[in-house]
Amino acid sequence: MAGAAVENGGEDKRAAEGGMNADESPYSEGDRVMIPLHSLIYEAKIEKSAFDSKNGWKYFVHYMGWNKKYDEWMPYASLKKFDDSVKLTKPRQQGAQQKKRKREVSDEDFENMCKISLPTLMKNKLVEEWDAITRDGKLIDLPKTKEATVGQIL
Repeated sequence: MAGAAVENGGEDKRAAEGGMNADESPYSEGDRVMIPLHSLIYEAKIEKSAFDSKNGWKYFVHYMGWNKKYDEWMPYASLKKFDDSVKLTKPRQQGAQQKKRKREVSDEDFENMCKISLPTLMKNKLVEEWDAITRDGKLIDLPKTKEATVGQIL
């Protein structure tokens, strides 16, 4: 009778674990699995595994072709062994599906701009600074005094 109780206790433990052994995971890290969600089937890769005494084995999965922000923990019951013959859901290609057209700059854009008349000396100084910043990668230091005027800088 005592022996029967021990055997029965072992069966109860295995039943509580969902018929799985706590020491041996059905899937190992790196295994490819299928995850059916909302009538679609996704391919995933096992990244981590953990055993929970209440719920059994759970796996941290990475959905193949998807950003890692979608990685999640899934219970053993949600995973299926990988099968090459099954049609899998793949992420949409953003570049191919949604091409954004670049706005072309035309002469009309320049015609609509406001024209400001500047003295020749000021234009020359602005062109020099633009060259130094854009072509040479240099920034010109401005005077640190609070009372500096444009005339003093030029």
